[in-house]
Amino acid sequence: MAFDSPLVTVVDLTDMELQAAVPAVDVPELAIGKSVELTIDGFGERRFTGRVERINPAAEPGTRAILVYVGIPNVDGALRGGMFATGRIALAASAPVPTLPATAVRTEAGQTFVWTVEGGKLVKRGVMTGRRDDATGRVEVKTALPPDAPVLAARFDNLKDGAPAIVKAPAPAPVPASAPATTPTSGRTQAAG
Repeated sequence: MAFDSPLVTVVDLTDMELQAAVPAVDVPELAIGKSVELTIDGFGERRFTGRVERINPAAEPGTRAILVYVGIPNVDGALRGGMFATGRIALAASAPVPTLPATAVRTEAGQTFVWTVEGGKLVKRGVMTGRRDDATGRVEVKTALPPDAPVLAARFDNLKDGAPAIVKAPAPAPVPASAPATTPTSGRTQAAG
């Protein structure tokens, strides 16, 4: 054993700190003191609450994420160092923004785009995206798209810009065999007597 090597390590588990990488696009809405709801692996449905204590001033090298430090009270000593957690921070409600299903947004060779159908042809439109909500599977789209142009949400291979395309309306739902058939009636009824 070396002369200056530690003999013991003292650990205080009453207050824990979570280090989380947050996408840079979400950092402007964070603030010191914001509440964070956490789920921690191994604790099932139990929820923990923490608060944002520090926000790094720069993004991590090689990523666009910024480290955020969350303090978590650990009064009962249930938490230990090295555990994995998932946190959610409620941000202020904002004005509605246009979104698309995440499956509609594609990225190839660094270009983000969607496929629309305009004038009976496929059109590859470049888009800028914003926030992504993995819980709902939606992505904010910051680029204006033609209001009446359908956007392909399913993945298709080998699509070509300008290829002919037709969007068919969904077929009406079939009436179950056990349901009585109804016929339109006029406003008059005749009493039998």
